[in-house]
Amino acid sequence: MNIKQEHLFGVVFITSTGEMLIWGAKDISDERSKTKNVINHIKNIMVEAKNENIKINCFVTDSAGEYAAARKIMQVEYPNKVFLPCMAHQMNLIVEEIFKESDVYQRTSTKAVKIISYFHSSAYFTGLLRNEQKSLYDKTIALIASGETWWNSYYFCFHSILKTEAALKTLATKFAPERLEGPSSS
Repeated sequence: MNIKQEHLFGVVFITSTGEMLIWGAKDISDERSKTKNVINHIKNIMVEAKNENIKINCFVTDSAGEYAAARKIMQVEYPNKVFLPCMAHQMNLIVEEIFKESDVYQRTSTKAVKIISYFHSSAYFTGLLRNEQKSLYDKTIALIASGETWWNSYYFCFHSILKTEAALKTLATKFAPERLEGPSSS
């Protein structure tokens, strides 16, 4: 999914020499995500590549359920090819498991998600944050939510908060008047 929330089926070839070739991308937002659609897309890539005399040895796909099912079916139909899940997604799942096992990481992760969720649900405070960012950094920084199937999502989530830490602290100070006033004199 890109930043416009379009579901893209992108194809990149990595040659035996390590060269990356952008083959193309197709907007599949209007398609229901089904295993048979994934299989058809992969078979179309095979045909296009064969027509260009390109031999494909391995396919690495998204780790979503329909892609996992397609990999299993295609591996049986094409035993001379390798079908693998996305390594970045697998790493994200490992990081998620580490966070589940550590109380400190889990609390930090929960707080990060709460901060981002708060700003995503409040246009008013998002506007204030953007103004503060513009004032401090001369640019705005998007807060990025984590997600199970996004590549490196935990890293980008925490990194987005750290990149705008000063602006968040300034806003917290401005909107916590009880902290500024100190203890009451009564």
